Amino acid sequence: MRIFNSDVMRYLEHCEEINLSPSTRKAYKLDIAQFMEFASISAQHEGFIITKDAINLYANSIKNRFAERTAQRKFASIRVFLGFLEEEGVLSENPIKDVSISFRIQPEVPKTVSINEIECLFKAAWDKHHRAATPFEEFKTLRDIAVLELIFSTGLRVCEMCALNNDDISFNDRTISIKGHSSRARTIKIENEDVLNTLRRYAKSRYGVKSECFFVYNVNKPCRFSEQSVRAVIKRLSTSAGIEFHITPNMIRHTFITLLLNEDVKIQDMQSILGHGSLLATYVNLPKGTAIKSIPQAVNPRKFLLI
Repeated sequence: MRIFNSDVMRYLEHCEEINLSPSTRKAYKLDIAQFMEFASISAQHEGFIITKDAINLYANSIKNRFAERTAQRKFASIRVFLGFLEEEGVLSENPIKDVSISFRIQPEVPKTVSINEIECLFKAAWDKHHRAATPFEEFKTLRDIAVLELIFSTGLRVCEMCALNNDDISFNDRTISIKGHSSRARTIKIENEDVLNTLRRYAKSRYGVKSECFFVYNVNKPCRFSEQSVRAVIKRLSTSAGIEFHITPNMIRHTFITLLLNEDVKIQDMQSILGHGSLLATYVNLPKGTAIKSIPQAVNPRKFLLI
């Protein structure tokens, strides 16, 4: 079976058409490139020869080189890619269907952080803001606080937060419209006044910035804030707070989920709030539409913070 570079490009274009996230498309592209390289790439014009033996050897190779979960994801990427080519008529027979391989994945309990550590992050962020001596420093510190507030008080994914535009946030309606995974759009309502005020103050600090992006690097370079930059913000605040272990945005999101669960929020409501496509995804982390989901102030984890 021969596969050409044009087939790979067609598949990646398909991934973009069905609204897979940039990070997912990047991972697929890398996984496919690694597979092609392993399968002994011939000249571009001759195409790549894909056989059952090549797939078997590759599967065993990634099992030896990577953690089981990573190896499983990489193999799944190839399975989906070859399945697409079969549906498109590029492959008359799909050799991966004859490959049998199992991955021993141990279920992982999502990591969280304590309320005390969350408070330390917020205090470090506000300390930096109070020491801001210039409009730029005021903008930067308010942006970092707003980032922290949204992750902890709404459970937004980092990619969702970075994708926010100015029009997605309505201060009058107290709502945020979120473009979720695979076009799963949702709108959540901000009930906590402190969160809303922080967002207002940040928006005011970036007055005059000509960019549709809500979170930007700075007023002079108004390009969209990246996921890597969000992680860098959390890392800087952790260092300033004297927290010795590594904290990620996803750990803060899982803390939000855990606290909601402790407040007896219904799993179906959590699914809508978090933008999960299925209840299974919500369960593991412990529908389409524009229905507004509100996290009542009485159960919002933000109430636990003494700041």
